[in-house]
Parts: sequence; structure tokens; C-alpha cells
Amino acid sequence: MGFLPLALLITLQGIAVSQAGKVCYSSYGCFTDDPPFDRTLVPLPQSPRDIGTRLLLYTQASPDKYEVLSDADTATIEKSSFLPHRTTRFIVHGYAGLDSVDSIIDLKGWWGIRMKDELLRKSDDNVIIVDWIRGAKIPYVRAVANTRLVGAQVAAFMKTILSLSGSREGGAFHSIGFSLGAHISGYVGQRLKRIGRHLDRITGLDPATLMFKGEAPDVRLDRLDAQFVDVIHTSYVFGITAPHGHMDFYPNGGTSQRGCSLWDGMEGVVCHHIRAAEYFIETINPKSCPWRSYRCGSKDEFDRGKCMSCASGCPSMGYKADKFKHLIPGMFYLDTAGRSPFCVFHYRITFYTDDSYWPASLDAHAYVKLGGDLGSTGEIKLIERKLEENSVESFVARASIYLGKLQHVTIYHKHLAEFWKVKKVVVRAGWSNDIYTACFNEWIHYKNHTQKALTRGYRSC
Repeated sequence: MGFLPLALLITLQGIAVSQAGKVCYSSYGCFTDDPPFDRTLVPLPQSPRDIGTRLLLYTQASPDKYEVLSDADTATIEKSSFLPHRTTRFIVHGYAGLDSVDSIIDLKGWWGIRMKDELLRKSDDNVIIVDWIRGAKIPYVRAVANTRLVGAQVAAFMKTILSLSGSREGGAFHSIGFSLGAHISGYVGQRLKRIGRHLDRITGLDPATLMFKGEAPDVRLDRLDAQFVDVIHTSYVFGITAPHGHMDFYPNGGTSQRGCSLWDGMEGVVCHHIRAAEYFIETINPKSCPWRSYRCGSKDEFDRGKCMSCASGCPSMGYKADKFKHLIPGMFYLDTAGRSPFCVFHYRITFYTDDSYWPASLDAHAYVKLGGDLGSTGEIKLIERKLEENSVESFVARASIYLGKLQHVTIYHKHLAEFWKVKKVVVRAGWSNDIYTACFNEWIHYKNHTQKALTRGYRSC
């Protein structure tokens, strides 16, 4: 990404801030430090001149060269390739922490450019990058303060669009905000409600936690800020983990992500945070994997296979989440791969162990391989768990491809001192009622790869 989203935090410059009480900026109105914005250390927003927000329009007619739009100058809109009947998607970045970059699009490899490209490849929409990098630099507390004004500026632009086109003819507004940008999107929605218009959709990509966790809904992103709010949680260090949307998605549990290593220092820590944006990018034009998620109360319940049902709907995380907005709001869990492509197919693996006169448990990782008529998996390492004799334990296994009709399963472990007696293995596809059974009735010894055929349906062994 090129950012340090929250890494330097409040102590970056040792800055002392004073509360001015109230500031007013022409058409954007006044901002005060009255409750709930009476936050210690957070000043009032800087002026529009200091922040220098730019709205950079990209369309299929001009996918690589942006046009600068302004809420205060309707001519910039009328002379551009902006078409009001299209859906307009705003990409809103977060904290930059860089004092040397003058434009967000100058950051090499920035995720927002790749997101813009995928959105335009998907549909002929108006895609607008909200470049507020001058207001997102160090210190962090000043960037937090500036989110309020940036939200007001984007809302003012939307009002201008509505006045030019008429609310009935205008297309939908979708704000996609990462980190601080998620809360900016919330402020946009709050502003629009004041004129009787609801923002159509907000996608919050790991909303920033520092200075926002536990705050009142008016301060942070909230499900009331748009007709549909979907949130992707990926980090417990930089992101809010509590649900704040109609649909809150928790890939890999929502606190840490596969493939991100703490050995990489700060870059590794930031990796978890930025994965929210990387996942969303891949959901825009998926090849074959649907990014299916499962309604669940916790990561532990999901890992134990207790939520592997689509009876009440299994929404796709990311771009297509709004196709499932008719579902009851809730928390949805899914796993990912450790590197791109991230999307996986979920299978529930259930082990039935047997009685024995000898110790017959496993207190280590179990490993499986699945094979079907359309392909096979490599080694799948299941979560470490104690598997007692005469017990039933379920796990979630990930496959990077659709396996088709399952044909065989291989199980093994790598613990020299463990002896594990397995009666049978039952495999269920996470998105259907397809169940397969493999009878083992034997000991699984150290590195003994035992493969059995899977037959359709559940049966005794």
C-alpha cells in the first residue's frame, strides 16, 4: 500500500493540540468540540485549503487519466465524462503518515488504483478517488480531526450532483472507505440524511480503531449511515473488531490474516489491516470462487464447523454483498488463503474416533487431503485440537479450487508419540447438503498417510 495507516499513532510528533471550540468553513458548515466530539487530543478539522481534497474522476472513457471535479464549480462536472445516471463509487483512503507525498495516486503500488481498475473493468461506473492526503499526514490526531471535513466535502459534492440531475434520475452512491476512510464514509451518510437522502451503500474496509473504538455512532461508522453498510474486519491492532454494519464479515476470524508475518516488523503488522482492501479488490471480478461466508457467532464456532450451513443464506463478502442485503443483519465468517488468489471453498471435516484399550487420542494438528473429479487439494493443516477416543470433532478445511464430486480423503498427523484410532470421516461441502463418508476403522500412526474412498451420503461404518 505504501501507507503506515495507524503505525505512528499519537506520539508521532509529540504535538500538543488545543481545542478551538468551533470552526466554520462556508458551505461545509461549522464543526465544534461539543459532545460526542469532545475527544481528548483530537483538534477541530483544518481548513479546506489546508486539506486540499481533490475528487479524481475515472470512467471507462478515461480509465487512466483522471478529471478533477469540484462541488463548488458545476462546470467541472458538466464538462467531464461524469454521467449522473451511472452508479458513482467513491474510493476513500485512510491515514498516510507520509510528509513527502502530495497526491495519493503517486504512491507506487497503491491499492486504490488497482481497485479503480477492477471497478471499471466490472462496469461503466463513475469511479472517484477522494484524494485528501494533505490532510491525512502526520500527526495522526490531526488526520482524525480532518475526516469530519472530508466527509462534509464529499457529501457536498453528492448534493451538487443531485441538484444537477434530480434525485429520481441520479444513480446510486457507494462509498468504499479504508481505515479512516470508512469513518469519512459514515460522515458522508450522516450529512446526506440531513437533506432527506440516504447514501445507498457504504463498504467499510477495516475501519480505524484508534480514536473511534467505543465512540458514539455519530463519531464512527454505523449501520444507520447508509441504506446498506457492509464491513470487512481484518485486524485487531488497527481495525475495529466490533460489528457496525448490516453485514460484518470476519475473514480468518477478523483479527489476523493468513500470510501476514510478524517477523516482517511494521510491514507485517500493517499487512493484516490492508488485507481488507486486497480482499475487496479480488471480489470485484472473481474467476470462479464466490467468496461465500457463513453466519456465525464467533471464530471458535466457525472453526468447529458449527456454522457450515446456508439455510439462511451465505452472502458473498465484498463487491456483491449488497445482493444479499435482504438477509437479516449479522456477523459472517469465512477463511482465506495466505496469498492471492485469496478466495477458498469451505468443507466441513468430521472425525469419528473409536474406543480402544490403548491410548487413542491425538493432541496435535491433524492433516487432510481431499480429492474430487475436478481436482485435488494439497496438504490442509487443521487447527490443533485434542481429539479424544470415542468422540466426534469437526473442522473447517479450505480448498483453493472447486473439487467437484468428492472421491477420496487422506488423513494423517506428524506427532511421533500420538496414536489415533479413527472410525470414519464425514465430509460436507459448505454450500450444499452434499455429504460424503469414508470408513477407516484403523490406527493412524506417525506420518502414516491413510487414504480412503468417499461415498455419497452419511452411513455407519
